[in-house]
Parts: sequence; C-alpha cells; structure tokens
Amino acid sequence: MIKAFIDPDLILEFLMDKQPQSRESAKIFTLAERNEVKLLVSAQAFSNLYLILKQYASHEKVVEKLQLLTQLVEVGTLDQKAVLSALNSNFNNLIDGIQNYCVESNNVKVLITRRHKDYKNSGLSIMSPALFLEMV
Repeated sequence: MIKAFIDPDLILEFLMDKQPQSRESAKIFTLAERNEVKLLVSAQAFSNLYLILKQYASHEKVVEKLQLLTQLVEVGTLDQKAVLSALNSNFNNLIDGIQNYCVESNNVKVLITRRHKDYKNSGLSIMSPALFLEMV
C-alpha cells in the first residue's frame, strides 16, 4: 500500500469543496477510505485547519469535520529533530520545511501538493494530486 503525506491545502480543498480542485482531493480521500492508500498529515495541520475553517463555520461543525478527517488519515509525529532540521534548512518558508521533515521523520517518501516549487530543496517525491492518482 502506498503511504503519502497530503498537503493541508488539499485537505482544505476537500473539506470546503473548492471546485474544481476538490475533485482530485475527493478521489484521493476515497482511496484512503477504501484502504487503497494510507494518508499522513502532521498534527500541526489540525490546528491550522481549525483556524481557517473556524472562519466559515461554528466550532462544533469544524470539530465534526476534523473528527471525520481522523478516520481518513494517520497523524504523523512532529519532533524536535524535524523542527531543527527545518530551521537549519534551505526552505524559504518554515512551515514547508517543518512539513518536509515531518514527512521524512515518519518514513514517508511521497508528498502530495500543488505547490511543487515550494519543495525544490526536498529529497521527497513531490507529486501533484493528478500525478498521484495516475500512479495509484
């Protein structure tokens, strides 16, 4: 089974049903629901998702969506080594660096994102949602 880290931006597309992008995200989450792929997300993503979604819905609705999300993803660990690696890296954006090293520290090789250019310094396999769907 393929294990991949999914960018929180793709989770937002899915949870907010941002068309047309959410179609690909929905397909990826359907694969996870069927146990055909394993998706990983950082614990940090949950707080970020909460802050964004809370602007559009009540606390209860947002928590409900995030609880459902936990059924589709595995929450990866984020440790001091990953944070220090990001702080000492060539990433222009600390959040991207932390995400990159979170993925690496959880022994995942694939990161699904639409923002390829943000990961030019990464040793991971960076895939668009479309490319990931083709691969599986």
